[in-house]
Amino acid sequence: MKRKILLSMLVVMTSICMLTACGNSSNPAQDTKSTDATKSESMMQDEEKQAAEETNAVGTTLSGDDQEAAGVDADSMSRNVVYRSDEFYLSIVLPEDWEYRILSEEDLEKEDNLYSCAIRFWQKDYPEDIFVLGYQAPFGMCGTGVTIDELKLENGITGWRYTEELDSSLWLTITLNHPENDVSGGTYLITASPSLNDWKVLEPAFEEILQTVWVGTKSGAEELLKGADDDLLKEDADVPSKETVLERRNACLQGMSEEDIARLTENIKVANLAMEYSFLYDRLFERMADPEDLYWNYVDQKGDIQIGYSLEQEAVDAWKEYSQNAEEITDMDSYWKAYQQYEEEHGQPVYTYNRFDADNFIALMEEMKGLLKNDMLTADLNQLIENTRQAKETHDVTYIKEIYYLLHDMDYYLLRYAPDDVASFVQDKGRIAVYYGVLQVYG
Repeated sequence: MKRKILLSMLVVMTSICMLTACGNSSNPAQDTKSTDATKSESMMQDEEKQAAEETNAVGTTLSGDDQEAAGVDADSMSRNVVYRSDEFYLSIVLPEDWEYRILSEEDLEKEDNLYSCAIRFWQKDYPEDIFVLGYQAPFGMCGTGVTIDELKLENGITGWRYTEELDSSLWLTITLNHPENDVSGGTYLITASPSLNDWKVLEPAFEEILQTVWVGTKSGAEELLKGADDDLLKEDADVPSKETVLERRNACLQGMSEEDIARLTENIKVANLAMEYSFLYDRLFERMADPEDLYWNYVDQKGDIQIGYSLEQEAVDAWKEYSQNAEEITDMDSYWKAYQQYEEEHGQPVYTYNRFDADNFIALMEEMKGLLKNDMLTADLNQLIENTRQAKETHDVTYIKEIYYLLHDMDYYLLRYAPDDVASFVQDKGRIAVYYGVLQVYG
């Protein structure tokens, strides 16, 4: 059965489509200037649901920063499940029809298990076929009938896949290596022994799940931060204290009604979250570094726009096989360049409806400026407007980055205070701990 896979990920809440944060989503043909109460309430419900997920991992109660299970993602079709400790970081994205249990080092010691930490996951209709993602020390391989294949995930994780068909089951072990992670003395791996009949059903979903795996001592977000942000960060930008944030917020919003404050806060929050999602999961900056990339349609056009390509399952499988052995693919840049060409040659165009282009976002920010009763925040909103205008005119990704940095700081360290208002709702604290130092309200 053919299934269309959108490998470029339909990012309805993506990139500069931070602009989708603002308006009445019930009528895509209707122009509106600001977020409505329904969207605000929906966002709060999502955050509350995410917080609830963090305290329940299929019978395992989680507490503190050592273990975290994220909530439902943007399209409510998958969950990002995370284990974090001082030594280990495991994460995996599971479809809604898969269940999981997170096991800490303490849990596994009670079981006399070889794993140091683990996430067990299974398709809920096949509870006997349990897959395990974890760290094992020591680890060794033996056997004579094992098939060995090199593994290269799209996120840069590499490793080896070991399989052997026994009487009625499949023996599966996958070792995972982060290129910058020292795993001497132990190994990150996935293990399972599903029945051969069950494996025929489970394999397609497992292969997609496998592409979402991240292992190491840092999360994927923290790894991205090491190089992606340095070019525009202010030197020695000190994260403002809670007292400083509250003092400056009160000064900036003085004289505004509670309703207007809520509108401004919600517009900036949803815009930031949309761009943050695209930055972390959809290669926002990498894609928009190409001035001809289809993501620029979000900036340039309103209405039906092309944002990517979809591939039939056969084409997906062919790409996976090709990319494992292609000589021209030597790093992630060459991987994505080859993949983009493959998509264009073998895929079908994918379209979405874009309600807010750059001009609409500029109009919205002008409206938000009109709500202010003093000039303290005006300069930062003016900069946001000018960056959006320049992004449209030049297709220079620098302006996209600056838009994101402004939204990030304004949301997390002015209109809200991330350590108090956001931290309990997210599984990865590294992202909200970043402060770019771009707001003029702090001097």
